[in-house]
Amino acid sequence: MKQNNEKKSRSRKFAIIGILFAIVILLVATLKGQNSGESILEYRGVVDTSLPEHPYLAQSEMSKTHANAYSTGAFMTAGPTGPSQTLSKDDYDHISSVPFLISMQYSSPYPDGKQVIWISQTERVMKVDVTEDEIVPIDTLYLDELPEEYIDKNTSKVAPINDLKLFGLHTMYSFLKDEALEKQANKMIPKVDWSETVYSGVYSMLDRDGNFYVAHDRKIIIYTDSVQGDRNSPISVKGQYLLDEEKIDPKGTIMGVSMTWDGYIAIMTTTGEVAVVSRDLKEEHYIDIEDAGVIRNSLAVCEDGGIYIVTDTKMCRVQWTGSELTQSEEKGAWEASYEYSLDQDGLPTGSGSTPSLMGFGNDDQFVVFTDGCDVNNMVLMWRDEIPEDWEQIQGTKSRRIAAQVPVDFGDPELDLSFSEQSVLVNGYGCMAVNNIFTDTRTGEKRYVTSTEHMMANRAEYLKVPYGIQKFEWDSESRILASAWVNNEVSSPSNVPCMSVGSNMVYINSPYEDKWSLAGIDWTTGETEFRYMFPDNNMKYSACAAEMQVLPNGDIMHGTFYGLMRIKNQDQ
Repeated sequence: MKQNNEKKSRSRKFAIIGILFAIVILLVATLKGQNSGESILEYRGVVDTSLPEHPYLAQSEMSKTHANAYSTGAFMTAGPTGPSQTLSKDDYDHISSVPFLISMQYSSPYPDGKQVIWISQTERVMKVDVTEDEIVPIDTLYLDELPEEYIDKNTSKVAPINDLKLFGLHTMYSFLKDEALEKQANKMIPKVDWSETVYSGVYSMLDRDGNFYVAHDRKIIIYTDSVQGDRNSPISVKGQYLLDEEKIDPKGTIMGVSMTWDGYIAIMTTTGEVAVVSRDLKEEHYIDIEDAGVIRNSLAVCEDGGIYIVTDTKMCRVQWTGSELTQSEEKGAWEASYEYSLDQDGLPTGSGSTPSLMGFGNDDQFVVFTDGCDVNNMVLMWRDEIPEDWEQIQGTKSRRIAAQVPVDFGDPELDLSFSEQSVLVNGYGCMAVNNIFTDTRTGEKRYVTSTEHMMANRAEYLKVPYGIQKFEWDSESRILASAWVNNEVSSPSNVPCMSVGSNMVYINSPYEDKWSLAGIDWTTGETEFRYMFPDNNMKYSACAAEMQVLPNGDIMHGTFYGLMRIKNQDQ
């Protein structure tokens, strides 16, 4: 009898445990994708009046790579203003991911007024929320989990997640100078052509209806909420657009994606093909830029149908008329050569910057970029018709050039400067950074390899570059002049942003062998503050990522292996 009672007791215990376990599983399932704490991603109706309103992109300050269709990198929301301090672990949040998290797009407000952040990487798409306390992943969709029709082995060079993790380990091992670990990593890593892989998933945009367009090699995949209007719902795939193989060079991959003001998807490839596709993917138009050479930057789009593309020798405006793509000058298109040097193979070095647009309405209107000279020039080209009384500047290649001023960081004797980042634009101001490193082993000044670029503050033999320079266009004198130079701040491997609300530039900057968030006054160029991280761990490095201001004034950026949010200490 006693045995039976014990058996019954044990059975009841197991039953209770089973019920409790089931409840836990149910709670986990219920809470999956639900956020802990109050979201800080709340649309505050901030409007940048210096840009024309885009009717089809997401109603937010970060609707595409480089912030907006003009690719200015400027935010209206006020960010941190200081003072300097060392951050504690409670002052920032980091979640891990694979390498290459370049930018994030903010959605339009949902019915509750809140937003979400969409993120694309080489082998995944993520949707996250941000609360006062943490970054909260809502859902992650891996490319190798997509339905079979979305995985085209003939066109997709997307590396599996394990390959990317191993690549990150290999990179860190090689710089830690641990030969045994490096050899082990070399054996484990499959033969992956990273030059063709890492840029897949980098360029993306988000439209007003919550459709997230991501460029994967030779296709655009469109993601969205599985439940429309529910920001906590999982990610679903809405469709895809494959480039026409007969109209694209076999070596070409998508290098930029944007949206025209009449709601068409604008696509550009590394080999100079331009496509415009309707959002329902039923209508398509193509054009091929002649003698395009190599294109390695994204594009900008204006409200008048201009699509701005910089090749390694010229700036092009391809015109979208609403019914066709054209290079006819009579219909608004043009192209103009710019200055460049030749590399060791005799090929043009070309521009390192995505075109940025300056001015609209009654303003002087330009497309802005840095050229390919040994000492880069800040170049402004007239975006529309060249003023009738404009005379070509002596020593320039085209009458369309409105300004061509050396980016010398205050040193007229400088013999080498190069900026790999898009030009930061606000009003008539434009700013470039220095990306030329010094190899202390040889004294050579050079632009580093992609791996060195990622490990900028960890490689003992690399001296990180210093220098930021802002220029201002004077519309009365029609002259572009240097406004200030700051040689105290290094911006080796990130795309700076600026806040109009706080009049600050934000840079992920190495300082005293640690990483920091540096705030520079946009008007004076003075370094106003630094938020110091504890050390130079790569999780603090923005690693080619864009600096972004969140709706509540926090700063967010991708890192070498994840996503970083830095809390605004002004609050």
